[in-house]
Formats: sequence, structure tokens, C-alpha cells
Amino acid sequence: MLSYQHAYHAGNPADVLKHALWAEITQALAEKPKALNLYETHAGRGVYPLDEPTTQRGAEWEYGLGQLKLATLAGAYGQAVRALNPKGRLDVIPGSPAVALAALRANDHLHLCELHPTERAKLHSWARGKDTVHCHDVDGWIQVAALVKAGQRDGVLIDPSYELAEEYTAVVQTTQKIIAKNPAACVVVWLPILATGKGKGQHQKVIDALKAMNTQATFLAQWRWGERFAGFALQGTAMVVLNLPYGLEKTLSPLLEGYAAGLKLTRPAQTYTMIVPRK
Repeated sequence: MLSYQHAYHAGNPADVLKHALWAEITQALAEKPKALNLYETHAGRGVYPLDEPTTQRGAEWEYGLGQLKLATLAGAYGQAVRALNPKGRLDVIPGSPAVALAALRANDHLHLCELHPTERAKLHSWARGKDTVHCHDVDGWIQVAALVKAGQRDGVLIDPSYELAEEYTAVVQTTQKIIAKNPAACVVVWLPILATGKGKGQHQKVIDALKAMNTQATFLAQWRWGERFAGFALQGTAMVVLNLPYGLEKTLSPLLEGYAAGLKLTRPAQTYTMIVPRK
């Protein structure tokens, strides 16, 4: 259960989609004056320096963020990447906590859950001295659903490793609990598109279940690698956003298309769809 470390996959093409989208959402949520609460069920380390052995082990960033030019990275994700790499070269890959923190103001809060002991220690080290960041050494499935409240401005990122088959069910159940407590919460779900194993086809079942919740402004983005990474078990990635912030349905697709073009993913390999319209 605790063998997965995201450092092995940091900055890969799936991360680019996940973090580019998460950055735009957190920035949009932070534009309103009321305090914002952000939550992550599986936070990882916060940041991933390239000179660490775990980041170099798979070096998957070479197929993702490493393919893109830092100076021209668009949107909020580009700002977050450049802030961590002031020398203009990629030395540090931002994880989702660093991406979220870039958008937060002094009265906002970022709640991060992580159980893996190595990841947790790195996360605490990164978060030290950051007053808006709160680390929770508990089960994110339980903690995040407990922390969201009706009337709050809440944004949630759910991105487990999916090492266990039951995590696909947990994603749906946790999302249902969050929306039941705060119907206005923006919930962002990351999904792997797997070619083999028990996870094959599971992403579509989760997408269908989230769509069936009929939460307004439910947005789906999908990338597939095609022939370029035919040997990878991970053949693509999907992101589902419930309660997409107003206006992003017009700006997200062209932004994400630009990132995909930089990774040489053709348009048929990308889909962007509002699967439940805004009410």
C-alpha cells in the first residue's frame, strides 16, 4: 500500500496535464475575495529536485516537462515552474502542493495529506515555515471529506497512485461525500489510462460514475500518448473537474492544447468535454 513514491514519475506527461489544469483552477478559485481552502488526498513531496536519486530513477520528466521550454510555459503552471527555477533551466519540478501554493493568499489554506513515510518527511520539510500550509499525517480519503464544509470555498485534488483496485471505488465514494457536504466544492480527480492489468478500463468506469452525480459544470480532459509511448503501461491520462470555476470552459482547452502540442500529442489524442453542463 505504501510502496508508491510519486518522485519516480514527477514531471511526466500525465503530470503536465494534471498540474497545468490544477494551476488554472487554483488561480481561478483564488480570484474571489472570500478565503479559500484547498485539499489534497495524496500530496507527495511538494517539490521534486532533479538531482535527487528518486527523481532520476525513471527520469520520466524527460518525456514531459523536460520537453517544454520554461520561458514560454503558459498560464499559472508556467508561473509556478519558473518561480522554482529562477536560473531559467529546469532544476526543480513542482508537485501539486507547490502548484497550489503559488495561487494562495495570506488568508487561504492548503491542507495536505500523505501517509508514505518518505514522502511525508519530504513534504514536512518543504512545508516548514509556510503559514498557509497544513500537513496531515492521516488517511486523505477520510480527512479531506471530514474537513470540507458547506459555505466554505473548497477546492480538492484527488490523485492516488491506483496501486490498489479499491482506490477507483474510493475516488467515487470520497467525491460523493465531499459534494454531499459542500455541493459547491470544486473537486478535481486524476485518472490513469492503463493498457494492462486490473486497472485497464477502470478510468472510464470512474468517469461514468462521476458524470452520473450530475454536478454542474463537470469537465473532462483526456490525453493519450499513442505510438510514441507504446511500451508504457500508462497509455494516457484523464482529469475530471466537478464545479469547474466559471469562465474556464472557454480558456482551459486552448491552454491544454498548447501544452499537448509541446509534447507532440496530436489533436485526435486530446479531448476536452463538458460532460455535465453549467446550470
